[in-house]
Amino acid sequence: MSVRRVSGSVAARPSAGLAPVLAVVTILVATACGPARDPGAPRASDRSPVTTPVASPWRTVGDSRSFEPVLARNGAVVVSRVDPEVMLVGGSVPQASLVLLDPDGTTRVLADDAAYGTAPAFSPDGTQLAFVTERAIDVLDVAGGGRTPIVRCDPPGCTGLGAPAWSPDGTQLAFVSARAGGAGLWTVPARGGEPRLLTERQIRGAPAWSPDGATIAVISGRVQLIDARSGEVAAQVALPGGVRGGAVAWTPDARALVVTARIDGVEGLWVVAIDGSAPPRLLSGCPDPGCTDVGPVMAPDGRSVLFTRARCELAGGDCSTGDLFVVPIEGGSARPFDEGPSLDCCAAWQPRPQS
Repeated sequence: MSVRRVSGSVAARPSAGLAPVLAVVTILVATACGPARDPGAPRASDRSPVTTPVASPWRTVGDSRSFEPVLARNGAVVVSRVDPEVMLVGGSVPQASLVLLDPDGTTRVLADDAAYGTAPAFSPDGTQLAFVTERAIDVLDVAGGGRTPIVRCDPPGCTGLGAPAWSPDGTQLAFVSARAGGAGLWTVPARGGEPRLLTERQIRGAPAWSPDGATIAVISGRVQLIDARSGEVAAQVALPGGVRGGAVAWTPDARALVVTARIDGVEGLWVVAIDGSAPPRLLSGCPDPGCTDVGPVMAPDGRSVLFTRARCELAGGDCSTGDLFVVPIEGGSARPFDEGPSLDCCAAWQPRPQS
């Protein structure tokens, strides 16, 4: 692994078209920014949120006591969930439900109109959840259920919208979008306002703010660290074999990233030192060739990593969904966090609200 420091400004490159921004945006062109709908039908942002405490219709969470050692130090987990039977019907890409898995083992559906295949994001204080809907990024009050659209995405001025990420101070959201003004990484005030194009480039997956808020990690061919103020590339992390998946997670000390990569012929979740001071360390790898460990999410206490074990053979699956697993950041055996039969991905872990 090598790290290359980059100085100077990033030259703005003319866009070859807004559609091919990133893998997740390509998917979401048909969902978050999909074809025109019946003008009489309600928009996603106009619907009443689904906040009634109900059990998931597709999954029964296992014995909550088996999750207690991890969840006791952290808050709830929200996962993007799709019914396999809906996927098997075919046709248009479905919307997903955001299902909250509470530390006491109960479940609650927070929304039923999330864009398929994108991760929600908790605010630093754990009280709000940002996620992509049909044509917007909404912010939802986790306790009360009220929703506010923060960023709109209406064709033809916007043709793609990716998963949001909160800045550590809670004042901004970063997201990837193909919209008037450029295709690349954008930021917007968390309370709403005019989006700002931070850097124009092809980006795959969700951005990830560093713990100090100084840089934003993205996957653009390789892992790049973008200066959160200037938009310049502060560093590039080259991984032999390339980066897989579309998500990265920072370790609490900001010295390393957890990414899905293939190194020395082994694909899995790797802990990669930013400065190259230590060799990459394999954190978790799927035990058979039919699955891949993707979508790493750092626990709020920094002791564990939550991820999706994506399987290609699942009925209705697309090789990006599966079940949630958790593994200690220092290493050890990965163990199931939830269990089938629904198609899950793209989890978010809630910091415990300040009392």
